[in-house]
Amino acid sequence: MGVYIRGVDEKVYREFKAESIRRGLKIGEAVTEALKIWLNKHRKEEDSIDIARKINNATYRMIKGKLLRDHLGKWIAIADGRLMAVADSLEQLCKENKEIFEKYDHVLVDQVTPEERRIVRWRGRSLKIYREKQ
Repeated sequence: MGVYIRGVDEKVYREFKAESIRRGLKIGEAVTEALKIWLNKHRKEEDSIDIARKINNATYRMIKGKLLRDHLGKWIAIADGRLMAVADSLEQLCKENKEIFEKYDHVLVDQVTPEERRIVRWRGRSLKIYREKQ
C-alpha cells in the first residue's frame, strides 16, 4: 500500500531520507518509526493533562469550603494543585494572570458560588466552558 503525504517541507524530507539511509532503514520504516514516536509523545502529553485535571479538580473539592467563606462571587484559578489567583471577574483573572495560562497545560477556572459550578478549563491553549452539577 502506498501512502502520499502532502505539505512536507522538502528540506526536512531530504535530511530525513539521508539519515534513514545512513541508519540502513528504508524510508517507509523510518517514517513508521517517526510516526510511532510522535504518537507516543502526544499520548504522554494527553496523559499528563488528564493527571493535572484530576489534581486540580481534587484541590477544588478540598478547598471549596474555604473558597466559599473567603472568596464568594470571585473568580479563581487552580493549577498544579494550588490556588494561583483570585479576581473579581473572569476578564480580570485572564488579563492579569496570562503567565498561569501560558505555563500550565490545565488550569481550572471557576466562579465561587454555592450553586451549580461554572467551569472554564484551559487546555491546549483553548478556552472551553462547561456546566457541571454538584
